[in-house]
Amino acid sequence: MNNSDIEKVFESCVNFFDACRIDKTFLFKPYIDAEKTTLYSSAFAVMAYHYAGVLNRFSVDDKQNWIDYLCAHQDSATGLFDAPELYEGIEFHHNLEHRQLHLTCHILPALNILGGEPRSRISYVDKFLNTNHFIKWLDDRDLSMAWVEGNNLLFAGQLLIHEIENTGKGVESLELLFSWLEKTIDPNTALWGTDRGCDVHKAMYGAYHQLILFFYKNRSIPYQKKLVDSVLYTQHFDGGYSKWRGGGTCQDVDGIDILVNCYKTLDYKRKEIRSSLRKCLYHIVSDRYVKNSGFMDRKGFSFIHNSMPRTKTPVDQANTFSTWFTMHALIDIASVLKYDSEFVSVKDFKFNNKCSMGWGKDVDISYWHGEPLFDKVKFFFRNLIVACYDMLKSKKA
Repeated sequence: MNNSDIEKVFESCVNFFDACRIDKTFLFKPYIDAEKTTLYSSAFAVMAYHYAGVLNRFSVDDKQNWIDYLCAHQDSATGLFDAPELYEGIEFHHNLEHRQLHLTCHILPALNILGGEPRSRISYVDKFLNTNHFIKWLDDRDLSMAWVEGNNLLFAGQLLIHEIENTGKGVESLELLFSWLEKTIDPNTALWGTDRGCDVHKAMYGAYHQLILFFYKNRSIPYQKKLVDSVLYTQHFDGGYSKWRGGGTCQDVDGIDILVNCYKTLDYKRKEIRSSLRKCLYHIVSDRYVKNSGFMDRKGFSFIHNSMPRTKTPVDQANTFSTWFTMHALIDIASVLKYDSEFVSVKDFKFNNKCSMGWGKDVDISYWHGEPLFDKVKFFFRNLIVACYDMLKSKKA
């Protein structure tokens, strides 16, 4: 794999989003052959084009029309964003309120990238500004379900930060959130929920979300060295950060983003982190990239986003969620491995500017330029073992 390969992957991802776009509108389908569009996919497209550095192909008027399209879906009662896909396939953990919050937390950074803002204040945040209510809300979190609660905690933190940055209100509530997180973290793993029966992998997937708040606000993370150890422990032999062969969109991004931000803020096991990211880079491109398209979630499996039926993508096909999020993961990796041959010509690392999934910052930390070659020699034998495993598994099937 070389620099031109990564560039081709990004070009392919841009072409994938273009193929999901409906004519010259700002409506996007969740995968190329989908029958219906999703508002999520429109937000993902903004961020994906931004990461690829091609958003400037849209005129000022285009961007304003895109802003208008997104803002037309804001609910006047709560300020949250709404869309038809949110009402389909509702289940307990992905209920309507959860989905509206999740969608809102993706549209906010998309609007910012386009140079826009929500049409009205997100008044839903008032329930978090009421400190008595917020304390009870925090105490009601079930950290044994760390993956679910990680999303909920990010929703609260992101909306509070948005409110603080726009009105100055919410500082006390945000401090309450940080204090609660610092109090409830497991000192043995630097994750949330592992002391309450949650599996380390799922706890890591949950922690990714609230850790964004710590990194964005440049707040010290308790037991941060143990956090690095925990994430490195979760890495699969194939390079992904899931328990199973083949990785997964969220699982891989969660591991990558935590390691990348720890690398930039803590001088601890940086060489091991770089090696871990190189392994994951190979895995992402070889296992989850769909040639001449975007990224799938996991090879051999269909994908559905937040249980919404219209996002159900056929086996081994790219979808907008996995493609956007994995593009962010690649930029994350590039910002650390900037002296590796794959990324030497990448000069501008574009992240979301505001607190959100997809946020990041560029920090220049040098390393020996011969290091990648040694890792690649080691990975050659690992890759042979993975290939043999896949071949034997396919024969049994």
